[in-house]
Amino acid sequence: MNERIRAKNLPTNNVGAVRWELYKRAIERWHDAFEKGFYLECIVITDSMIADRLEARRSFLLGKDADNVGTFQPIGNTLRRLAKEETSDDKKLIEAIEKVSAWVDLRNKAVHRLVKVNNFDLDKTFDNKIAEYRKTALEGFEAHKKLSAAVKRLNKY
Repeated sequence: MNERIRAKNLPTNNVGAVRWELYKRAIERWHDAFEKGFYLECIVITDSMIADRLEARRSFLLGKDADNVGTFQPIGNTLRRLAKEETSDDKKLIEAIEKVSAWVDLRNKAVHRLVKVNNFDLDKTFDNKIAEYRKTALEGFEAHKKLSAAVKRLNKY
C-alpha cells in the first residue's frame, strides 16, 4: 500500500470524515499559530491544505489514482500538471490558481531563505523576516479559501 496515494472518499469508508476532522483541526491550529505570531507554522499548514485541494481537483479531472495522478506531490509539480489537465475555464478557479502560484513564490522565500543573507537583505533581522511572513501567511490562507471554494463547486460527481 502506497502511503503517498490520496485516499478517495467513498460510501464504504470514512475518508471524508477523517479529512474533515483534519481540516477542522488544521484551521484551528492555523488561527492559534497566527495569533501567537508563528507565521511559519501557518505557512506550512496552508501549504498542506492547498496541496490537498489541488490534488482533489486533479483526482476529479482524471478520475483515477495511477502514475502520480493521486500521489502527494510538491505544489509546483501539481500546478504544472494541473495546467495541462484542467478543462474548466471557470474564472474563479483560474483566479484561485493564479493566487496560489503567486503565493508559492512567497512561501518558498519564507521557508528557504529564513537564515540566508543576500546583498539586498543585509539590514533584515530575524524578527524583520518573521514579521514579513505574517503577510505570506495571510495571503496563503486567502488563496486556500478561494481555491477550496472553487474546487468544492466544480468537483461534482
